[in-house]
Amino acid sequence: MTSDMLPIGGEASMVPAPRLGFAQLTQMAFDGEDLRPLRHRLMYKAVLGTADAGEGLDLSLVAQLLGDKQTGLAIQDEVLSQHRLFLSPCAVQPPRLRVLALAAAIDMGGNMPIDFLLEGSGIELTTLYVVPGTALPSPLPEHDVAIVVASDSEECRAALAEIDALAPRWPRPLLNPPCRVVNLDRDKLYRLLDDIEGIDIPATVGVTRARLDEVAGGKISLASVAEGTGFPAIMRPRGTHAGVGLARLDDAEALADYLGAPRG
Repeated sequence: MTSDMLPIGGEASMVPAPRLGFAQLTQMAFDGEDLRPLRHRLMYKAVLGTADAGEGLDLSLVAQLLGDKQTGLAIQDEVLSQHRLFLSPCAVQPPRLRVLALAAAIDMGGNMPIDFLLEGSGIELTTLYVVPGTALPSPLPEHDVAIVVASDSEECRAALAEIDALAPRWPRPLLNPPCRVVNLDRDKLYRLLDDIEGIDIPATVGVTRARLDEVAGGKISLASVAEGTGFPAIMRPRGTHAGVGLARLDDAEALADYLGAPRG
């Protein structure tokens, strides 16, 4: 790949930093493994200045899995200011296929967790975090196919715009193009799929906190502000991912309790 194909100048060559990755760390948490000793080891190396970029990104994820989102994102920002290419474990060498995932700098649920799909498959996964305003690494890692894993969330829009501008000149097949990702907002997707026979998809409607307070207080019905959707309903704060703040609510009383609870 040459610099006249994509704007990759102004950045030193980067070797992908090995990491445990999202799938392995999340599985450890799901299995009930105590992640605090790992956090302590990684933090100790970070304080000594001996942690590499992959360990730093793993530390960011461990902090988020332990409920400290703010610290985790701060660590991630620091790591990505220096390094943006990361290599997930691959089951075989040489790999059967090399995949380059284009991700956004967002919390742990903001990018499609492609690690789970490829884990143990013999497919090599390299993740490039696209940071708006920052040139791509030069050269880009060798890959057979690229895929956009940044989500449709508002926080990813700038990264998606950067990828979209490069998409027509990408030298390998590019899956999940940004121009289509932006149509995957929950409140857009259900409308797009609503008339397709055999697909049953619930309505997703954005409602302000002020209107929900009125519903919780019995002043108005949920259906009156949610395009006819009433209780029971599944709610989550806009911009959250991975089940954070997600709850099923059966009535206005449950909504009042939900609104009064602290949000992580």
